[in-house]
Amino acid sequence: MMNIYQNSNIFEDLSKTLKLSKFFKQKVEKVFGIRLIDILLNYPKSILNRNLLNEKIKIDNIGKLHSLDIKVINHVERFSRKSPYCVNVNNNFDQTIKLLFFNLSTNYIKNILKIDEIYRITGTIEFFNNKYQIIHPNQI
Repeated sequence: MMNIYQNSNIFEDLSKTLKLSKFFKQKVEKVFGIRLIDILLNYPKSILNRNLLNEKIKIDNIGKLHSLDIKVINHVERFSRKSPYCVNVNNNFDQTIKLLFFNLSTNYIKNILKIDEIYRITGTIEFFNNKYQIIHPNQI
């Protein structure tokens, strides 16, 4: 019975079974291994579901990871090095959301999030002082 599996393509090198670019092949081999069976047997621990929120933010969305399309309104300068840098943004439904950044350069944040530009961000939505906020968005 073992002879059936040994003649199969799943035990061969990836370059023989799949046509991959050199860069992608190196990435796959680094994470999974050289053989196709290595890819088939490595299951992810969890799947990160980045739901695009196409409705108004509700109480049900608080504490969950969501993606939002936002437009940057303004940057609020911090009054102390210890306070967070705040960026006020609006989503598609004109709800104001604060993006909070700790220990990041203000110039870096201003270069990434330019005023009146539209971005898609991913982060956990929180509610504090009657305002929605996302602390350190995972992805911009």
